[in-house]
Amino acid sequence: MARQRLIENYLPFARVLAAKLFAKRIDNDLDFAEYMQLASMGLIHAVDQFDHTKGILFTTFASHRINGSVLNGLEQMTEKREQIATRKRLYEERRLSVKSVISEPELDTFQQLAEIAISFALGYMLDNPLAYHHAEATIEDSVYGGLELKQLREKVRALVDRLPHKERIIIKSHYLNHLPFNVIAETLQLTRGRISQLHKNALKLLHKAIRNSELRDVVL
Repeated sequence: MARQRLIENYLPFARVLAAKLFAKRIDNDLDFAEYMQLASMGLIHAVDQFDHTKGILFTTFASHRINGSVLNGLEQMTEKREQIATRKRLYEERRLSVKSVISEPELDTFQQLAEIAISFALGYMLDNPLAYHHAEATIEDSVYGGLELKQLREKVRALVDRLPHKERIIIKSHYLNHLPFNVIAETLQLTRGRISQLHKNALKLLHKAIRNSELRDVVL
């Protein structure tokens, strides 16, 4: 009860500190409620860790914990938002590259849809979830990260080493290191559009390699 009362008594203090940091914000991605939540967490930690025998005022001790909680929380949120935004951009690049197969007149509608579906499946096999936020990767590993899937991914990725030089670099750079097409284009001194074409061709070559391998019945 004493702990709860202490927390309640100093919530206005935490609100003042949160408001000061909120007033200095650079962007408007987060609202004040999120600042207050982080400040409250800092206050709770301060209450639990405070040692009155050291002769330090609680407000002095708590202010460091509250400010630190807010700043650290904002940093983590910013990092996660950036990772999510990057992931969305990468997926959009892949989607546009893969769906460009629709413009190929030599394929009928069924073949087009089949190629698109297989390309997305290959992309999932090639992707490296550990390069994303740790918590997100842990969730994906726990749900999809069985031994059989990991072994299948390793076999699919082994086929990447048989690709032509440029296609191999693009697949490894984009899926394993999560580099966007424009960065890969600068590295290879090619246009972004050419990277998209080579990416699509690389997936086709991988599809062909799988059809001729023991993975045919598993992946296709």
